[in-house]
Amino acid sequence: MMKKFTFTRSVLFSTIALVSAQSFAESGFPNHQVGLYMRADAQANQSDDATDINGDKDSNRFQFNYLRLNFKGQLNDKTSYRVRYRLDKSLDAGNGIDSTGPGVNYAYIDRTVTDNLKVRLGKQYFAGVCGREGDYSGQDVYKYSLTCDVNPFYRTGVALMPSFNGQSFVFSAVNTGDETSNQDDFGYAATWYGNLAEGMFEPIVSYVYFPRTEQKAAGGAITAKSSADSYFTVGTRFTKDIVQLEADYMRADIESRIGEEDQSYDTLALQARLFMMGGKLQPLVKFETSSSDGGDVNTDDNFKPLDRNAYTVALEYYPDRGKDGVNNFRVHAAYWKSTDDFKNSAKKDLDTSQLLLGFSLNFTGA
Repeated sequence: MMKKFTFTRSVLFSTIALVSAQSFAESGFPNHQVGLYMRADAQANQSDDATDINGDKDSNRFQFNYLRLNFKGQLNDKTSYRVRYRLDKSLDAGNGIDSTGPGVNYAYIDRTVTDNLKVRLGKQYFAGVCGREGDYSGQDVYKYSLTCDVNPFYRTGVALMPSFNGQSFVFSAVNTGDETSNQDDFGYAATWYGNLAEGMFEPIVSYVYFPRTEQKAAGGAITAKSSADSYFTVGTRFTKDIVQLEADYMRADIESRIGEEDQSYDTLALQARLFMMGGKLQPLVKFETSSSDGGDVNTDDNFKPLDRNAYTVALEYYPDRGKDGVNNFRVHAAYWKSTDDFKNSAKKDLDTSQLLLGFSLNFTGA
């Protein structure tokens, strides 16, 4: 019996063929690279809830928290591409809209139109939805904040990316549908990436509007409901000498789905990092205070209104960091803890923590 050949696999194999064939070309295709990104940790988990952290109340384990295969290249002086593939158990799952499945994070082409305008087509990061916290991939974040977790990340569409005098903008139109929601319209986002005081301050402001129509079968009939979600972020990064400070405020308003109530999320996230020993040693501390409201406080099992306070402390060491600033190998020790105070008085407050010892590796070769 012939095995199913999914779109995600065809993208991967086609890209490999492209890289292999064109690496021998003498002209017209000057740059193709294959990259491997990974992070593995030894974890010590503690939780008041037996369903939290991979289903265990308290556990010790080795785990790959991040594993990606990346292809990118410059086809000519105006056109480049990138495909990044997630190597995990969701490889063959499809989202019903663009057919790529969650295994494909990136699959896009960049085209330079002018010196001040670039166009991106394909599956891409939905710019700005998590502020400066969203600048980091899952390889470099030990725990995302509550509001960042509910934001839409990777979507297929088109983005216009103008830049003027050090200021960058991203205007996006992307797919909104998923397994339970039809697509009646595109989602839209506008983001400003600022650069002030010669790069000392890097503010970010972003707004996302995300309409969708959900469908559910009930008693043989299809029930449909239209709704629109919105996401607002304002933040900044401050860098001076060896000190880097980041602050983000994030707000998400999720209009009611079928059988549910409106939901909202608010987060203030603060992070401080030091670049010591020429950047080889980087201690960091992060604090989050978040709140979620709406839903049915007493009966909704899928949404639990709460107040959260969380913090992360970490020490990272980059032994191979050189004058070029490349951080291709890292060893790290980190600890995070979050306390959830549920607004339903019948629910027990939840303390969750994790201690991690591990490594991270980025490899890119021609």
